[in-house]
Amino acid sequence: MKLMPSFAMCLFLNFVPGVLSSYAADRSNPPSAEELADEEWGPADGGAKPNASPARSVYDAGEGVNGTVNAAVALADGSVVLGGEFDAVDSQPRSNLARILPDGTLDATFFGKFTDGVNGAVFALAVDARGGLLVGGYFSEAQEKPRQNFVRYNPDASLDEAFGGAKPPIGPNGKVLAIALQPDGHLVIGGLFSEVGNAQRHNVAKLNPDGTVSGSQTAVSGLSGTVRSLAVLPSGAVIAGGMFEVAGSDARSITGVQP
Repeated sequence: MKLMPSFAMCLFLNFVPGVLSSYAADRSNPPSAEELADEEWGPADGGAKPNASPARSVYDAGEGVNGTVNAAVALADGSVVLGGEFDAVDSQPRSNLARILPDGTLDATFFGKFTDGVNGAVFALAVDARGGLLVGGYFSEAQEKPRQNFVRYNPDASLDEAFGGAKPPIGPNGKVLAIALQPDGHLVIGGLFSEVGNAQRHNVAKLNPDGTVSGSQTAVSGLSGTVRSLAVLPSGAVIAGGMFEVAGSDARSITGVQP
């Protein structure tokens, strides 16, 4: 008859004097902190393990984003900024904006406080020539300051207080869904609005690099509907797409806008 290994061990311990009591005595004493460390269990006080793996990449581990990501833009250092409708990334509080480092981990300092983001949805992101982050969406506050639907963050994630000119700046009176940069540094925004900075602009507007409304009228006269996408040609001309009609044109939902 063959014995199972565990059963054979029990017979051995019971029939060899002193072995069972010695075995039980050894297991009744917990291992020391040094022994735990040697066995790669980490400190006995419950602290972080000395050989613990680095923070998790949000792309393939952890809990990811607990809402919708509507926009993403890459920065010069290889990190990526996410914008959308969420309040946590990998279980860390974030208010609709977050930066992911090149290794895929959440940046703990950039938009590190919940109030560093915006209080509404982000639909569009872009990086300007100075490295500033342009954020468009549907919100009324950024970093707890009155800001309407379009803001600029400095490269260090602080809010650009001068962007837009007025104090507080008067942004678009409706959603900003698209952002484009022209070769000369001017900005073009598209969305669903009728005014920017108290100037009449129907769903598409050209802005100066400082966020003030450009004297050049970029809006197409008679454009009715929503602009959802923008593309800039080498000449600086802008192609606008979305769901709209243009008075006097048979084409729908696509049009060219001269700078």
